[in-house]
Amino acid sequence: MDPLLLLNDMLSYQPDMEDVIHEIAELDPSVAIRSLLDALYDDRIRISPDLLHRLGEYCDGSYYLEESYHDLADLQKELAANAD
Repeated sequence: MDPLLLLNDMLSYQPDMEDVIHEIAELDPSVAIRSLLDALYDDRIRISPDLLHRLGEYCDGSYYLEESYHDLADLQKELAANAD
């Protein structure tokens, strides 16, 4: 999976972070993805199920990313339950 495509999809939910994320991504896309995972979690932003699924596939097996992904996935369940 192309991390830059994933980053662009994530940035649609956090457009104010675009400049800094692209700078970080040039050095290490995983750091940029983790930064966005944490920002989405901290700001309690609900994302599409498709993006959450793709993030899960990308983060699977990466100790560096999995914790942030699981926090965001738990938040998405909570936000979905509260929306119903």
